[in-house]
Amino acid sequence: MSATTPVPGHEPPILRVASFNIRNGIAWDGLDSWPLRRPATAATIAGLDADLLGLQEVYGFQQRYLLRRLPGYAATGAGRTDGRSRGERCAVLTASARSFPALICGIAVVCSMNMTGTRPDRTSGSAAESALYGT
Repeated sequence: MSATTPVPGHEPPILRVASFNIRNGIAWDGLDSWPLRRPATAATIAGLDADLLGLQEVYGFQQRYLLRRLPGYAATGAGRTDGRSRGERCAVLTASARSFPALICGIAVVCSMNMTGTRPDRTSGSAAESALYGT
């Protein structure tokens, strides 16, 4: 049976992926300012029901706000200013309670890459790392 042939009585899991630019949270933009749009942003993201969600222009305080209102999600990402927590980031949120362990492991490996784009030092590889790096 090929990888594309469905198994009778077994539906493959569906992976829902989304991307959302939540916009700069430190600019005072009148009615478009973060304090006024954050409830709608959290509600919109919750309504997407994504397994994997890429967020752009996220500051740490925005990410913390969203995670408090989106139970079951975990986030990874590094700030542009210092490569850790300062500045905007492109965070990746994962639905931590859902069952896509190889994918989640692979995302953690990619997101742990340093700012020069090289892969992290490691002493043992995983199947996800092998798939990602071709090792």
